[in-house]
Amino acid sequence: MEGMSFDTPKGKMTFRKEDHQALQSMYHFKIKVDPAFAWGVPELVREIKPEEMQVPIRNKR
Repeated sequence: MEGMSFDTPKGKMTFRKEDHQALQSMYHFKIKVDPAFAWGVPELVREIKPEEMQVPIRNKR
């Protein structure tokens, strides 16, 4: 699985070679109140790419 990438419903997922950690984009959103709906409407603020995340490597390979 080292370095393997594949498409998912949320976009591309990649397994990091060093520790097989699955990485994919995350989405920052806020809830907007819209009187046209009886519930809060999610509003995208930005996409956070895996390259921006500092997920530590914890194994001692």
